[in-house]
Order: sequence, then C-alpha cells, then structure tokens
Amino acid sequence: NGVPQKVYDGEAIQFIAPPAPTDPIIELSEESSNLGSVLVGESQTHDITITNTGGADLVITDATVAAPFSTTFSGTIAPFGSAVATISFDPTTAGYFNETLTFNIAGTFTGTNTIALTGAAYSSDYVLEDFDGAVFPPTGWSIVDVDGGSAWNPDLSYIDPYSGTVSAEGMGCNNDYLITPLLVLPAGSPFISFWVGQESISYENSFEVMVSTTGTDPADFIQVADFPSTVPPSAGAWTPFTVDLTSYAGQDVHVAFHVYYSESA
Repeated sequence: NGVPQKVYDGEAIQFIAPPAPTDPIIELSEESSNLGSVLVGESQTHDITITNTGGADLVITDATVAAPFSTTFSGTIAPFGSAVATISFDPTTAGYFNETLTFNIAGTFTGTNTIALTGAAYSSDYVLEDFDGAVFPPTGWSIVDVDGGSAWNPDLSYIDPYSGTVSAEGMGCNNDYLITPLLVLPAGSPFISFWVGQESISYENSFEVMVSTTGTDPADFIQVADFPSTVPPSAGAWTPFTVDLTSYAGQDVHVAFHVYYSESA
C-alpha cells in the first residue's frame, strides 16, 4: 500500500501491492473438453468449474452452444467463489462434432468465457475393437517395430485397462506402429475414437495417428493428428481422443497408431 512496513537500522522496506481488481474475472477449469464417443441416442456429461478471481460478482446470465452440446447454467458467483456447470452431449446423428460454448456475462469482466467442445457419435453398425482376445494384435491388425526395441504388446503391468482385461501398451516404444485392418470409411464425417492411459504424470509419451490408402508399410502413412509430449491429468488416468477422418470419407484406409517417443506405459 506504499506505507513503510518495516524499519531496519534506519532503512525502511516498502511493500507496494497493486490495487485489488474491481471487475469480475472468470476462469474456467479447462480451455477445451473432449466428451468422448457415444452411441447415437445416448448421452454423455462433463463438469466444468467456473471460478471468479475478481473483486465483484460474476453474473452469468446463460450459456450458449450449438447442438448436440447443451448446458442450462446461469447464476451469480461471488468474488473468489466457484460453481460447476454440467455440459451434456446428446447426439442424434453419427459424426464428429466441434463447437464453442460461451458463458454470457452481464456487465464488464475479464478472462476467457469460452470453451471448445468436441465429441463423436457412432451408429450401431460402426466398428468397435478391443484387445481382450487370445491373440495380440487382433486378427487383421499388424505391428511394425521399426527400431527393433520395445514393441506394442498386451502387457499391463503398470496400469489397469480402461475397460475389459487388456489394452495395447506402447511402453518404451520409439518408432513403432500399431496398424488396423483395412477400414471402409463411410461417406459423411467418419472418425476414429480411442482412450489413452498413462501410468505417471512425470513421464511423457508422444504419438501420432496416421492414415494410408495404399498399404501397411510405414512409408505409406500420412499424419492426420499429432499428440506430442502427452501426460495424463493424474497417474493412471485415461483420456478420450477423437480424430476426424472426414478428408478420407468413402475411401478404404488403414489407420496407424505410431509411437515415436515413450517414457512410460
């Protein structure tokens, strides 16, 4: 506040603090959220925490977002208070969805009041695959171990699977491909969804999703999504990912999960 607070040997030490904010400041618990993949006609929900770090009430009149996402949140959040908004994902058609949710605020404020939402919906005839069978990888899948070191395997000594009994593990992989059978992508907005789990928040993993329209040699694949230096929100946590394959709609493709750096399971 500019007034000397301490005096040592005749010398004053002055602490100067900026004035407290007079407007509300909105902070969201995340900048973007993937609500995963669901069967058409089913629903998924996700909670977002809204915090007011300003010096006045944060008055949220409503929130707007295009279908199939929705929320009914509105309310007043006092300074240094917080509230939870529940977002719903209720798709009625198959496809990949990407929309922005906006919290509408009365009066002046600072901070970011938007969040990017993604989600995918699949019909009952979509291909679903797990790794619970007696053979790994499943029939039609293939593994290419380019560097000759650790390779994709079903060993889950360090982390439990998201569901079922087994997941594909790429621990220690540094140039390894897990490749799907030939997939016939439908017209419209095809996509591929998957869950990624990691044992520790202290070790990074980097991978990319690639597509080939010709064969299963590593040189045939083209990157469609890159996930460098990923870490989980907590040790052992699983995170959903969805990759849009619309640019390959109506084509026959192989999809590869290429791990190019791994420190952990």
